[in-house]
Amino acid sequence: MKRAPLLGLCAYNGGGGRIRTHGRVNVNSFQDCRLQPLGHASTFRMSFASFRNDACMRFVRGLLSYTNALCRIPYNGGMTDEDYMTMALAEARRAASLGEVPIGAVVVYEPIDRGTRKSLAAPRVIARACNLRESTKDPAGHAEFLAMKQAARELDAWRLTDCTVYVTLEPCIMCAGLMHQARVSRCVYGAPDSKAGALGTLYSVHADSRLNHTFAVTSGVLAEECAGELKRFFAERRGKK
Repeated sequence: MKRAPLLGLCAYNGGGGRIRTHGRVNVNSFQDCRLQPLGHASTFRMSFASFRNDACMRFVRGLLSYTNALCRIPYNGGMTDEDYMTMALAEARRAASLGEVPIGAVVVYEPIDRGTRKSLAAPRVIARACNLRESTKDPAGHAEFLAMKQAARELDAWRLTDCTVYVTLEPCIMCAGLMHQARVSRCVYGAPDSKAGALGTLYSVHADSRLNHTFAVTSGVLAEECAGELKRFFAERRGKK
């Protein structure tokens, strides 16, 4: 079954008529699940006697079944690389709105038991950032660079062990070097960078056995969407000249 494309939706929890939320949305009525105009919580505050009619009961069961199918989305621990890259794309679009090259990044932390290699806790997003090099006049203002610094502050540690960095464009030498220095576990990127890519295209910093740390890389996740943001940005910029 495909996951719902929107984050922060909800699912019916059965039985007690409660709503279980996923993400950051605080849901207190079915209206929040896009079932307007019948979604107000007050609509469901009728007495049980009013539901004794069989046709009405079938309608309610069907409505709840539809709600569950429409709004089913895993909690943070069940999210995929595509889900996290979608979040990074949102950051890339934020960069574009600021006049920055549209690149976004997200850092996900999932502590792993070194002995069993099993997860000790559900993965969680601990940092997100977009390109801010022009705004801040900072040569290190790349999205993944800023996200890693933010993650270090969140964990109160310079080592980003058990962290995965999601970024819409293949990291450059500077950012790949910081991933090495921070001891990240993995990097997932969208579009390759033929002019500066350092995680497989021009260089392979992540796999250089001469270094004292290597890390896994997954490339091409939502590559077309990530590349599309860049193409649109530069096409619009050329059109304004």
